[in-house]
Amino acid sequence: MDFENTYIRKPKQRKPRKRTAVQQFEKKWGIHVNDLAEQECVLPEAIFMRVRNYGSPWQRKAKPTPIERKYGKTVGEIAHETGQHPVTVMTNFRERGDAYWEPKKGPTKLRGLKHNDSDWKSLTRYNNFPWLHPNHPDYSAWRNCTLFQD
Repeated sequence: MDFENTYIRKPKQRKPRKRTAVQQFEKKWGIHVNDLAEQECVLPEAIFMRVRNYGSPWQRKAKPTPIERKYGKTVGEIAHETGQHPVTVMTNFRERGDAYWEPKKGPTKLRGLKHNDSDWKSLTRYNNFPWLHPNHPDYSAWRNCTLFQD
């Protein structure tokens, strides 16, 4: 046998395993991405997009609405407090500058009939989550209206 032309394979050196995105997420934020996604009723990809877009999985939107910014509450929360429809709350804020404004003599009679028989309290459009998650570091400051000093 001629060993001069024989090729001997060297054993491959194993590279250290890289952490997956899920493992990195859990290490950095202290919660598994699937658990957070289940709490928020969204897919894990949405949580990863929050981190990509806003830098934190606890921030749901880029910025708060003007009502959330001024009162530290969502439109739906204010509507539940006042017993008004959320559109009325938004209209009062836009036209009068106060989401809690109510007429002195009571509500005025509406022209025509109410065509929408559904209850707004069951619609997700008005009962969505606020722009910050309760685990966000600025959540309590936002709820106390001290986050934005306008």
